[in-house]
Amino acid sequence: LALTQASIPATGIAGQPVLVKWTTKNISATATSGTGWVDGVFLSNDLVLDAGDVLLQNKTRTQNLSAGQEYMDSLLITIPSNLAGNYVLIVGTDIHNNVFEYQAESNNSKYSFINVISPPPSDLVVTSVQSPLTAIAGQSVNISYTVKNTGLNPANGSLKDGIYLSRDDAWDISDPLIAVEPVQVNLAPGGEITRNATVKLTGVGIGSYKMLVRTDILDNIVEANNANNNQVSEDTIHIDVKLLPLNVVTPDTLVNNTYLYYKIQVPDSLVGETLLVTLESDSTHASNEMYIKFGNVPSRAVFDFNHGTTLGWNQELIVPALQAGTYYLASYGNNTSGSLQIIRLKASILPFAIRSVNSNRGGNTGSVTVELKGSKFEPGMQIKLDNGATTIIASSVYYVNTTKLFATFNLLNKPLGQYTVSARKANNSLASLTNGFEIIAGSGGGFYITDNGTADPGCDPHASNGINALINISAQYPPASRRNRVIAITVFFGNSGNVDLPVPTRFVFSRDGAPLSMTVEGLTQNLQELSLEFRENNGPPNILRPGATGSITFYTKSIANMYFIVSD
Repeated sequence: LALTQASIPATGIAGQPVLVKWTTKNISATATSGTGWVDGVFLSNDLVLDAGDVLLQNKTRTQNLSAGQEYMDSLLITIPSNLAGNYVLIVGTDIHNNVFEYQAESNNSKYSFINVISPPPSDLVVTSVQSPLTAIAGQSVNISYTVKNTGLNPANGSLKDGIYLSRDDAWDISDPLIAVEPVQVNLAPGGEITRNATVKLTGVGIGSYKMLVRTDILDNIVEANNANNNQVSEDTIHIDVKLLPLNVVTPDTLVNNTYLYYKIQVPDSLVGETLLVTLESDSTHASNEMYIKFGNVPSRAVFDFNHGTTLGWNQELIVPALQAGTYYLASYGNNTSGSLQIIRLKASILPFAIRSVNSNRGGNTGSVTVELKGSKFEPGMQIKLDNGATTIIASSVYYVNTTKLFATFNLLNKPLGQYTVSARKANNSLASLTNGFEIIAGSGGGFYITDNGTADPGCDPHASNGINALINISAQYPPASRRNRVIAITVFFGNSGNVDLPVPTRFVFSRDGAPLSMTVEGLTQNLQELSLEFRENNGPPNILRPGATGSITFYTKSIANMYFIVSD
């Protein structure tokens, strides 16, 4: 790579943007490869790009260059507001040396002198802030604020104003920033301007706030006093969310990549009950999410419960055991066929029920463990399969919580067909899912759990080979690496059969001396062998049930040929 041209202005104003352009060309006989590289613009006191220079801005290049190919690019960089005098701007391509050039890095940059002019200081002050008295979280509000130049000199240039919510009259780092307004200012001494802004109240807590405005939050304008740039509204704004009533279908509009908030009130009479919230969309092209939190609005990063990991246009969320008080719900989505979608939300209390069985099919050559999801489960329940002629009681039940458990059935030589799945509590209350499970011909043997909880071999005379045939294994790793790089290798595994397997163990051997470790730090131990146990994440102990999948990531370092053998 060679940076062949660079266009850098000869002068710049402190705190203001300047446009820098450059051209990068691949002057070699081979194309670049890999995931890309980074170009950047640096501020320097000399003509050499080194660690002491200040990176002003960078840009990532993701497309490779064929031999002889070039590209032109640009960045709008901002000169620091505390500078004045003569400096050097250096444009560099591949600044992190991602592209292997073998001693051909010397033509990766160009420089030019720039004279930074610092204007005489002005003084911007926010004199008033107006906001509504009430608002709904997730929706937009209109505010207005006035900025005045109280200094002795003009204030000219680009700047950004920050709009915050504050619990008091003073700004601090904990105040949520709800909007950044880019502004072009041209104020003579004593001049003022009133601006109107529409801001969306996303990711804020419920309660009363002051609306706070900070002008020139990036110090783009040279000022005599930066401490007087803040002002709060005289009145408070009370933020609340809409109520989602129980057992009522509530239609609404979900805008792409924007939170939609509701609250659910839980009285004392519903403490301990299980809550189900469903979201149905009118678009099959949407990917939607739901999050819920007790006492405050959730986000995609902070929540108590969510919809799970499955993507889809229709979603559901379960709270296993309710507390008295207020739960806040956030819906979030993206509709690829439009900018919004019509959705229907419903919150309801679940009775004791089995809602789903996974996997809902199992073979009759060994034990089969299924995941039951439902509501108001409790430890000690009896789980069984029944088709009217045959009853099969679970040989073991692994209770997870009030909405989830795993049940293991010995299906060896059991009749094929559809079975009703039922759960019975100690008080004899019963929950059933008609035709919730089907026994089919087994895909292999291995082992089964007897009614007294002991393990016996299955009917396959080649049990070991049968088990191995049902384990799917694949790996993900980079196709190549430069020397002395740490490499992550992820092994994906799954039970492709329809009977339980004992948790499989596999060994990874390094044939040519590259180290192996489950952590990056452990590579210093230079291990040549690792043991991998193929356990389902959050699954039942000791077995890999039908359809269960998972992954394990380990690390190596390219100090030798990376040739690995996976064996049992």
